[in-house]
Amino acid sequence: MWVLFGFVFLVPVSNYVLFRCMGVSCFTVMELVCLYAYSLTSFFPASFMCLVPIWGWDWIVLLVATAASATLVLRNVADPILQTQQAQQKAGPILIYIMAIHFLFYLLMKFMFYHHITNDNSTSTSNDSSASAPTVMPTIFDQSGDN
Repeated sequence: MWVLFGFVFLVPVSNYVLFRCMGVSCFTVMELVCLYAYSLTSFFPASFMCLVPIWGWDWIVLLVATAASATLVLRNVADPILQTQQAQQKAGPILIYIMAIHFLFYLLMKFMFYHHITNDNSTSTSNDSSASAPTVMPTIFDQSGDN
């Protein structure tokens, strides 16, 4: 959960500080928090699509969701940055920073939330019967009739 909170709260605050240092004063912290939170809406359908246990499918789905999220943020942030004279020269590194943060978020989401655990018994030997034998749970009452 810290990844989501960090992406929704810490990244916009760091962007706000970065924008202030670059001379872009058209964003408030709350606007950036709302923008980044709204950009996560593409991950809602992606989370349902990642339930399909096909190898590689979740990579593609999360990449599309991350691209949609980054596009939403970049379209709303790039124009005000490019309109200011001071930040116009440094707009490239700022936009690359925003894309790099989204790519890092993509990797964190993939490896922390959207990984499939496979139960592969191909490594067990044929003499090991405990790998495939069902576990029998003892009952509370003795059913043998001996009292």
